[in-house]
Order: sequence, then C-alpha cells, then structure tokens
Amino acid sequence: VILTWKALADPTTGAFAVPGLEHIRDMQAVSDGEVVWTLDTYGGYLALGAALTPLPAARLGAVAHAQWRGSAFFAHPELASGPFAVGSAGPGVLSLVANPQYSLGGHPAYLDRALLRTYPSKGAMLRALQTGEADVSFHLDPSDVGQLKGLPGSQASSALGLRDEFLRPNPQAGPWAADTTLLAALAQALDRQALVTLAVGDEGRASRGLFPSALAGWNDPSLPAPASDPAAAVQRLEADGWKAGADGVRVKGGRRLAFTVIAYCASPVVSATLSRLSDEWGKVGAAVTTACRSHAELAQADAAGAFEMALESNRWAPDPDAWTALAGRCADPALAADFSAGASTVDSARRHSAYRTAEKEWLAVQCTIPLFEWPDVAAVSSRLRNFFPDPSSLDVWNAADWWLAAA
Repeated sequence: VILTWKALADPTTGAFAVPGLEHIRDMQAVSDGEVVWTLDTYGGYLALGAALTPLPAARLGAVAHAQWRGSAFFAHPELASGPFAVGSAGPGVLSLVANPQYSLGGHPAYLDRALLRTYPSKGAMLRALQTGEADVSFHLDPSDVGQLKGLPGSQASSALGLRDEFLRPNPQAGPWAADTTLLAALAQALDRQALVTLAVGDEGRASRGLFPSALAGWNDPSLPAPASDPAAAVQRLEADGWKAGADGVRVKGGRRLAFTVIAYCASPVVSATLSRLSDEWGKVGAAVTTACRSHAELAQADAAGAFEMALESNRWAPDPDAWTALAGRCADPALAADFSAGASTVDSARRHSAYRTAEKEWLAVQCTIPLFEWPDVAAVSSRLRNFFPDPSSLDVWNAADWWLAAA
C-alpha cells in the first residue's frame, strides 16, 4: 500500500492522477496488517478507496518509478488480488483465468476464464453479441436500446448511473454576473423532461437536485420535482426589469439578454440539446448563441474564465465530496463552508446534514443548472447469469459471481 502511494505521488512514474491523493500527508506501517494514513481531510480517504489498488513490493520495490511503464510486470502481471489473473494477451484480446487465491466474495470466480475483446466498430460488437461470440458489452448509448431489444439471445441492461448533464454559468461573465436572480428565471424556462426525451429517450431521468438518484442515501426527498413554467419565467424576468425589446430580445439597463453556451459536441445528442436550449430560452426573450469546442479549447476557456455558460457532462465519484472542486468555482462562501463541513467529519448524520444543506445552497445560487441523468447501457446474453449493473460504472464489480447457463 505504501509503495503504491509513493509511486502514484511521484510525477516520474507517469501514472494517471488519482482524485484524493493530494489529501494524503503520510503513511506508516504499524504492523504486518495495519497501515495508518495521515490525511488533511476525511474526503481524501473516500475518494481513493478502490482507486488505490495495491501493487506488489516484492516485484516492484527495486524498480525506479520512472521505469515502471516499461516493467515486464505491467506487460504480463503474474500476481493478482482480484477474481481473475492474466492468462495471455494479444492485439485486441486479453485472456483472464480464475485466480484460485481469491475469496473476497466468499468463493473463487465461478467462471474458469474470461476473454476481454475490443471491436473496431459498434456494428462489429453487436454482431458478436448476435453470434454468441460475446456475452456482455459495455458503454453503449441509450439510442442502442431499441436495437438491442431486437437481438436474439440478448437483452439490454439500462440503469441510472453517476453521470449527469448540466449547465455551468460563469459567475463572472454573462448578463447574470450583475443580476443573481436571472439564472433562476432561465432555469424555470427549461423543460428538463423534454431534454431527457430528446437526449436519452425513456432511459434517463430529469435531474431533481444536485446529486444523481443512484446516490440514494444522499438524495433529499424534500426537494420539489423539476417543473417547466415558461410563463412564470417571463413574469420573473419582467419583475426583475428585463423588458422585451423591439426585436423580442429582453433588455435591462441598456444590456440585452444575450449570451453564448459552449460545449464539446462529441455526439448528435449534444448538438440537439444545445439547439433545444436555444429555442426554449428564445421563447422567453433571450438571444442564445451556441458553439462547439474541442476538449483543449474548453479547458483553456475554463482556465481563463473566457466563457459565459458551458453545457457539461460528468461522471461523479460515489460521494458528495466529489462536487467540492466545482463548488469552489461558484464563489459562494456558504457553499464552501457546507462542503468543508461534510468532508471534515466521519459522522454519518453530520455528513448528510452538511451535504443536504450544500445541495440547497448550490441550487439556490444556481452554481450549476442540473438537467438530466444519463443511463449506463450494456448488452447481456441470456446465458450470462448474476449480472447486475453498478451505478459507479465498475462494469465487472461482481464478475466473480457470473456464470454461464447451458446454451
């Protein structure tokens, strides 16, 4: 454990950044079976969890961190702590064999082996399902559900996960920078259910609050269901001094209600969502421009604060403390204090109270405008038993329990 932490913290290792690693100040082994971590906040422990997979010191302890990428161990690890170990590897195929030493779930893996395959296209993957070459496929789109229902011997698995779609206004730019009530009116004008249907059909869900519904223990049942009320939005704008101009665009204090929404348009869903947002806001008197940006361009705009509003999608870690970084961009002291209170205690009741208070404050100041939750879609053969989706998107979280029925 200590070896792995030191390697991840060393930039020469070239490892992917693990959220929460920066909270660890020290680790000390006090016995063969106990390690004491010193953290600056409790949230660091929660964020790490399964992300800190221990690596064998007997194999890697003498290897310089800068040489880990080229180590033979990572090309073909001969040690494993999970239900499967690497058998062989080839282009696009990884063969796994049951690890007889594994018993975390009370038993070794039921399957003798498993093959992980990559396919050059979605069509090739669906054909593999149809022919029986593949028994389960992950990371499909909601639009694939209809086609999957027509595949013989296979069925779609669709479950709400931890990914959501939201709008992030820049508090320092846009017409709302000097008018904090404007965002509430813009949010009220949106039909979130229509956005769900447009983007993910019947598989998604309109956002009720800040935290996805898959985080059942954190959802606040007192939050009202999202409602679309363009007429009330117009009344709110009128009362706030935004009067319709000659061209239909509202004006207040000489400023037009005009702004630009940027997004990473990786799929037709994003483009369609942008178009819908522009149309709905146009009906209440806002002139909205939409623009597509690359990942690099979005990152640059974010770092420089050079945007008015962004349409974003994110898959969150399964703890409310994952929202802390985004909350820090909202410049709301009360919100920062609520998240700090939640991250600094291990008391469950106090954490729930802090994060529910934070959620209400977040929605009140329109830190973001939550839109809808994305489903995680997989295709599962009728032969594969004991498959259960996991909202954290750990696709093979219970692979030790899988087994195949006779054809």
